[in-house]
Amino acid sequence: LPQVGKDASMADAVVEMSSSGRGAVCVLDDNGDLLGIITDGDVRRSIDRVHTARCIDVMTKNPLTVREGMSRADAYHIMHNHRVNVIVVVARDNALKPLGIVHIHDIELLA
Repeated sequence: LPQVGKDASMADAVVEMSSSGRGAVCVLDDNGDLLGIITDGDVRRSIDRVHTARCIDVMTKNPLTVREGMSRADAYHIMHNHRVNVIVVVARDNALKPLGIVHIHDIELLA
């Protein structure tokens, strides 16, 4: 799970995002709960602040999520309908516990 803390620098987020190859990174609070997500697009849109901003300042709050165990087809439809390329997978019993990130290409490749 590519992740950074809310007070991490954007440089830290870019490094984590690059090392994971997922195109996104989850932003977590001190308890490990999901606060938001930063995508490649967010980085591009905030390029003028990438050296000064913290992750909490750039992240998309309340990102779209899917529950663990949801079908690929249902996840794909959610992503397609909301026009997003990545979605956070959360625990079946806790919507704040991120388990992973799925890219739309992952789903398309499995079809």
